[in-house]
Amino acid sequence: MGKWIMKIFIALARAITQLEPDLIFVSGDMIDSHNDDGSAFINLLDELKGLYPVYCSLGNHEQIVRGTTGTDRYDRFTKRLHEAGAILLDNERVEIEKSGITFGIYGFTTMLYHYSNRSVSDIWEDAIVLEP
Repeated sequence: MGKWIMKIFIALARAITQLEPDLIFVSGDMIDSHNDDGSAFINLLDELKGLYPVYCSLGNHEQIVRGTTGTDRYDRFTKRLHEAGAILLDNERVEIEKSGITFGIYGFTTMLYHYSNRSVSDIWEDAIVLEP
């Protein structure tokens, strides 16, 4: 990503800070699946200086990086994400208490059958079925 996106993210960080949110949710696509190390998003987190809890889930770009370009780039990105204070929820759930109310935050990573050479029926055959 170019310098223009960095300027946009710095302005976004300032706008977020003015709003004083309780939490920030990011629903994926923090990294581009083509030759991007995620620095722009990490810099956004750095601009926020850990003022607010940031919960992230994976989008298709993170999944493509993890599944098709080798895990090194994905692992480096997620390590930097954690170092910047974000919480990555990859098919995970956390409970948050706010103003005496407890609620769950879920990070659901959907299957990328659209990007694979597998058929939907093959994917369903491999799916894990949980009993109630």
